Amino acid sequence: MYRLKRLNVVKETNSAVTRDRLIEQGFSLVPSAEETPAVVEEETDYEDDDKPLEKMTISELKECAEKNHINISGLKTKADILAAIQAAAPEASPEDGQDIVVDDQEGAADDND
Repeated sequence: MYRLKRLNVVKETNSAVTRDRLIEQGFSLVPSAEETPAVVEEETDYEDDDKPLEKMTISELKECAEKNHINISGLKTKADILAAIQAAAPEASPEDGQDIVVDDQEGAADDND
């Protein structure tokens, strides 16, 4: 089965000859549902701790910074806030899916050695 479309007109045919004639008239082939790859929806249901920093809203980033005692006063854009959070905890990159913890006193003492 061939499905062809021109403007708002859709025609279907089983004949290759008819298909070619319609293409000459300006119709274009439309892929059927079997030929069209399935669209994979991006996962959007994150638990609060699992959501990547890049996917967070500005208010969520502010909450994260406050929870981790990161000073973001004066920062207004998402990119600036995100950069400040990442700079405060470079060992926990957003791709790792790790929680950002700045209050780790043992880890902070090890970093100073």
